[in-house]
Amino acid sequence: MRRLPTTVTRPDRTRWDDPHEIVDVLGVLTGTVCSVLDLGCGSGRLTLPLAQRGYTVTGLDSSAAMLLLLAARLAEVDGETAARVRSVLADMVSFTLGERFGAVVLGAGSACLLGRAERSALYGRIHDHLTPDGVFLVPVAGGQGAAGVPGEPSPPCSEQVRGELVRHGFEVLSVLPPRQGQGGQGVAGLLTCRVKAHRRSQASCL
Repeated sequence: MRRLPTTVTRPDRTRWDDPHEIVDVLGVLTGTVCSVLDLGCGSGRLTLPLAQRGYTVTGLDSSAAMLLLLAARLAEVDGETAARVRSVLADMVSFTLGERFGAVVLGAGSACLLGRAERSALYGRIHDHLTPDGVFLVPVAGGQGAAGVPGEPSPPCSEQVRGELVRHGFEVLSVLPPRQGQGGQGVAGLLTCRVKAHRRSQASCL
């Protein structure tokens, strides 16, 4: 079985947007070959780096405009990388793809854009789309988030989301601490986050 590179080099850090989150995600998945579902993929902030590292990626977003931006970015990369990416227009709280993935990635801050009921639906969708030994990676801001959701007293913090995931049948395997940007400030607000890996059994990504 082909193995992916086991290190993330300095050029990797500078070539992609939001390098800290990307490096952390790649670090958790490193050395495995798997299909990845990127929820709230947007213009490909995580999708493209994952595809460039050899992963087959399904990028899902509810915005047709963002998927058009992703398509434009894919047109600028090599054909092998572009061929590894499929885009899907769907809502992350109600999607059904009829397949399972070795990894599901939720971009930084996405959980903070949803209310409690929506997050509950999201966790159910993720649970149903993981392989039995699949891993769920969710960057979550430490402390309080940066923007509120109507009907909630404050955005969901790290411990709140972690508790929700446990209640929805996920086991927390590891927690990476927040990265810091220049001058000690948080990287792009909610992009100062913990990448949390959740899976149902100890096994490599499929």
